[in-house]
Amino acid sequence: MNAAIVVAGGGDMSGIFPEDVRSCWGDSDNPWSKEQMASAADSHGGRVTSVSSVRVEHGSNGITSRAIFSTNRGEVSISGVNFYKAFNLRAPGALALKSQLFNIEKK
Repeated sequence: MNAAIVVAGGGDMSGIFPEDVRSCWGDSDNPWSKEQMASAADSHGGRVTSVSSVRVEHGSNGITSRAIFSTNRGEVSISGVNFYKAFNLRAPGALALKSQLFNIEKK
């Protein structure tokens, strides 16, 4: 969620990589920890620490247009394109959204 906030805000995305690849990187360009990611989100409206519900809106063009989260800081709406980009940058291993048409469910 915080990665999507940084991507949507047009901020520095240089550390948005999966945390589990840390050992592959040298001393520079390490993936950001969860705390570093949250700190980066602070400069784009504030970090998200909890999500109580989520819903998505699909466009008539066959892609997800928005992901809307009810969070500790209120409702946060992220464009489908930005959520897709942030998810695929931060997701570990083979976990990825395969297309821009996706759904999100809170367990």
